[in-house]
Amino acid sequence: MPVSVDLSLIHLPRTRALDVLLNKYEAELEKICNKIMSCRVTIEDLEPYRLGENTYRTRVDIRVPPDHDIVVTQNSGDGDRNDDFYTVVRNTLDASQLQLKELMEKG
Repeated sequence: MPVSVDLSLIHLPRTRALDVLLNKYEAELEKICNKIMSCRVTIEDLEPYRLGENTYRTRVDIRVPPDHDIVVTQNSGDGDRNDDFYTVVRNTLDASQLQLKELMEKG
């Protein structure tokens, strides 16, 4: 079953680069597990009117049968406060893929 990522952006515009990143992410998820029931990615600018600092939060929720939920949340300050938007998003997506791989290996 093809994975479709449900994307929510809060105080952020949708970009072509983000769509490309999410398409690659969907393809990788399908390689890891073909039984994903849902995948939601939420990306939020926590302080949209503040200049000079990156204040992003990215959350990924993946549901896999029978009753497995993978939840990964990262803030821009978790690594380097100056990480750009795509670095924060990519780090969160990578962490969720790793957790999904570990879940599938446990069987």
